[in-house]
Amino acid sequence: MDKLTLRMAPGQTLADVTKACPALASTLTAHSGTARDGGRPRWVVLDVLRRDPLTAERTSTDPARLPATGPVVLGVDEYGEDFTLDPYTTPHAAMQGATRSGKSSTCYTFLGALAYRLDVVVTGVDPSGILLDPFTHGRGAGYIATGTRPEDLDRAVSVLRYLVSLMDDRVRDLLAQQRYKLDTYTPAVPAVWVVLEEYPGLLATARALDADRGSKAGQKIAPALEAAVGRLVKEGAKVGVLVLVLAQRMSAEAIKTDDRMNLGLRATLRVDNGDAVGMLHDGLDRHAIEQVRSFAPGVALAEAPGTGL
Repeated sequence: MDKLTLRMAPGQTLADVTKACPALASTLTAHSGTARDGGRPRWVVLDVLRRDPLTAERTSTDPARLPATGPVVLGVDEYGEDFTLDPYTTPHAAMQGATRSGKSSTCYTFLGALAYRLDVVVTGVDPSGILLDPFTHGRGAGYIATGTRPEDLDRAVSVLRYLVSLMDDRVRDLLAQQRYKLDTYTPAVPAVWVVLEEYPGLLATARALDADRGSKAGQKIAPALEAAVGRLVKEGAKVGVLVLVLAQRMSAEAIKTDDRMNLGLRATLRVDNGDAVGMLHDGLDRHAIEQVRSFAPGVALAEAPGTGL
């Protein structure tokens, strides 16, 4: 990246230079340019990218060299800087993407890094059993449900209810210690990631089973799953019980609006339905939404608290 310091003409503002960035990049035969405040009146800094950093592949870190703590590098942003997910401070996450969009590879990168950490435990519900199978032999094995048989869905409810109970116990401990939130994690008190693989499909299967069983209101599985997930995303972040919701398409039926508001990190790889993009990313125009539908595998829209889209 090249950095150019420019002096604006009288009457110009940073907004004027920002609007002119595509033309400036073209003049400089560069991929793109971004303007920012230069720290002095009438001066701006133009960050110029000579090539598109998203066109190159990024090799995942050798597991033996993965950091034992701190953020996990998922990829690079449009400026060539690391895009990370902090497994201790991220207030829940959501990721959507169609088949062969790169969603599974991204999840493997994240979960593979967590597998080496003693202060993180991976739990959750995985109807296919593929994503979470490696963790069924780890410390969180007792709190992982896989499969779509009736007994598997009953276990999914039990697992999520246990995680809610764990969250409640931690909240009570905080109150007893007169603390606002957990900010340090150890092998004894680890951060707990609750992975919900293909969550909309899980709910659809549960609703079908409820119908087949003729379950009464208090016995239905789907509402029990939704209630547990709702409590986790509303209350879990401050005590280190963090949720990762995965879906091919985050429809309106996938997760309730109030719960979606608590998903701090949101990523959308290629999806075939433009409405799904708007479910996670507010305020995008139609052109931007159409671009997402043609993303190459591994390219995503992503936003997190403090970083924007």
